[in-house]
Amino acid sequence: MSQRTDDEPILLAAHVHLTLADGRAFTLSASRVRIEDAYLVRSTLADVASSRCETVVLGDSNAPAALRGRLDRRHALVRRALDEVLAAGHLPYPDAIADTADVIRDLGKHIELRLMFPSFRCDLAIAPANQLIVGKTSRWTPHCSVTGTIVENGVAHAALGTATLLDDDQADVDRAIIQLDDTEIHVWRDGERLSALVSSNASQKYDDVTLTPLSKWTSIYTFHDFGDVWHLRIPSAQIELELRATFSDQELVTMTTTEPRWQGRCDVEGAMAGRFVKGVAYLEHAALDVTASMSELFAAVPRETLRALHKELPLPLTSENVRGLVGPNFERYLRDVDLAEVQRVVVEPIREILDRKGKAWRSYAAVMCYYATRGERQRDVVDLLLALAEIIHVGSLIVDDVQDASPTRRGGPSTHAAHGVPLAINAGNFCYFVWQAWLERLELSPTAKLRIYELYFELMRVAHLGQALDIQGFTPAMADEIIASGNVDLLARQLMNVYVLKTGAPASVFAQMGAIVAGGSDAQQRAIADLFEALGNSFQIMDDVQNLKGFIGDPKHCEDLIGAKVTMPLLEALRVLDLPRRRDLWDRIKRCAEEPSLVPAIVETIDQSGAFTACRDHAQKTLEAAWQAAAPVLEDSIAKIMLRSFCFYVVESLG
Repeated sequence: MSQRTDDEPILLAAHVHLTLADGRAFTLSASRVRIEDAYLVRSTLADVASSRCETVVLGDSNAPAALRGRLDRRHALVRRALDEVLAAGHLPYPDAIADTADVIRDLGKHIELRLMFPSFRCDLAIAPANQLIVGKTSRWTPHCSVTGTIVENGVAHAALGTATLLDDDQADVDRAIIQLDDTEIHVWRDGERLSALVSSNASQKYDDVTLTPLSKWTSIYTFHDFGDVWHLRIPSAQIELELRATFSDQELVTMTTTEPRWQGRCDVEGAMAGRFVKGVAYLEHAALDVTASMSELFAAVPRETLRALHKELPLPLTSENVRGLVGPNFERYLRDVDLAEVQRVVVEPIREILDRKGKAWRSYAAVMCYYATRGERQRDVVDLLLALAEIIHVGSLIVDDVQDASPTRRGGPSTHAAHGVPLAINAGNFCYFVWQAWLERLELSPTAKLRIYELYFELMRVAHLGQALDIQGFTPAMADEIIASGNVDLLARQLMNVYVLKTGAPASVFAQMGAIVAGGSDAQQRAIADLFEALGNSFQIMDDVQNLKGFIGDPKHCEDLIGAKVTMPLLEALRVLDLPRRRDLWDRIKRCAEEPSLVPAIVETIDQSGAFTACRDHAQKTLEAAWQAAAPVLEDSIAKIMLRSFCFYVVESLG
């Protein structure tokens, strides 16, 4: 905990519940945070009627330097990416550097708030009540009155409400401030435990406090998990309440807090001293998965992708669902079709593969590039981008399994193994086209749609070329020549070309689609295209490394080796081994399909040759060069930081 250097608190906060003259309800939170000689203002405004939350975080010019090294509960890769932005003297969008002096002012008789949000301007005066409750590190003033205006679209609306004022020696503390008629309850995290004060008996501090999340919500921006329904119990005060988020999407999107945080309005019901009570609350808490590894955090992406796809491909199907799959001419084409049969022969085979979940990193690329080019937090748009990239990818997997005669996919039977080759080919091809019916729901310009379609059909052409080359593989004569000479350069370049066609190009196109939907500039789209082609290639290299080293529980561990498939780790090993060891290695690889016991020793030989390190170095060099070219074109933003973190992750965590 930071120590005071003067009488000024670390945190000065106002939590306000307002009602406009037209009856609309808002909840506003504004806090001024002091970090060394820097000041931050964090503010959120929840519009109950529209279920919309707007966030503004401002820092003065000293804030970037003050924040460096202090965000220790962020993941190490995120901190590295963030530090690049802070070291340049910037705050990542939507955070901004601005004068914070007049935003929250203590004028003695009242607190003045002047807050600008994207859609609203708030000019409010808070008159402190007489009751002042002093805690160990804080002062709490409940039951304050609020007057002022909220300006929307140039029209000023009179606003009245109540507020709680708080100053504290600690910021970024989990807390709830609950207003119940004439009683306020203040719950906060005090070290490892929770404590509470009740305004009707402020001299009594309660330590038998539990605040338990009953359900969680996943952010469509950061993909962190937050509680959105909570159960509060204070047995010694006879308090038992449920706090339910008025709407879930009230994340405080900022990189200025010690960890990802949610803060917003909750509706409250429950019992106090045996009587039914209800009211409203301000709740603030750290992400439930704040200690998650990057792999655990990225696991939220396939989960959210599957949720989005379940909306598009639900079971059981209704006629309205099929309309979404076919388009506006549904009645013309499907007048007498049995929907149960459509479900059985088309949707269910696709859902079986989808429901086993992949990594969905292509979906993540589309969404993060959407945000990196100023896309707004709109769930319908984000869900479409998540679903679009994954459904196309799954279509390619279904067809690929037919071509490879692979019996399994994602830990279960492949589509053709379960449903036969004809239905599998049809289901895979259906995935290639169904997303266009979903895209039509977005309000995009004809130019944007045309660009997306051009990119997609170009992708399909090059991906099929890549698939053909991959199916053909490299001839025994080419392998024999490499074994004899040790010169792998030509084959390595050809292999990289296949990687571009099969992995780099799809990643590049999905990322560009996100930027196009957001309205990114041509320069940004080009930079994103190059970056994600490099990222896709690097991902494929590291995926080949992992195929040998093995994901835990992956049933396809070493399938490339058993199939005598030429991959980059194998080429890097052949590059450095002498002729006798090259011959021995290749001979064992050709035999390992019939003698699986040879696999561990083969992997050890490849590893000891330095091939895995060489692959990682190549992937890192490729990706770093692409990042340095793209970074100047992309605005410093939270999305850019997450993209940079993902680049680190692909090379460092997968290797």
